[in-house]
Amino acid sequence: MRSYAEPIIAHPDPAPHEHLLQGHGTVLTAEEDQPAPPKAFLWRGRHYSVRTVVATWLDQAPWWRSASAPVRRCWRVEATAGMASGISLIDLSCDADGSWQLVAVHD
Repeated sequence: MRSYAEPIIAHPDPAPHEHLLQGHGTVLTAEEDQPAPPKAFLWRGRHYSVRTVVATWLDQAPWWRSASAPVRRCWRVEATAGMASGISLIDLSCDADGSWQLVAVHD
């Protein structure tokens, strides 16, 4: 796994499709007050399409940073950068202020 903390431009899916929310036999549900899962994103000048959301979770800042640190929503997705590239397993996050980051790429 390679860790990053790089900003991305994400295109959240306003109406998540069930096929994007099925990961390893579990259907994930979207919460009303949380951002929608991404359907595509731009990272380092390349456009990635999200094929499947594998997992989603909430990630809170470490206790030593701030007691009132916001929680961020994270997604592990299978994404591809086009027909010539393979499928990558990527962790994305959306902070409380709406900014998106690519957190990790799993090898």
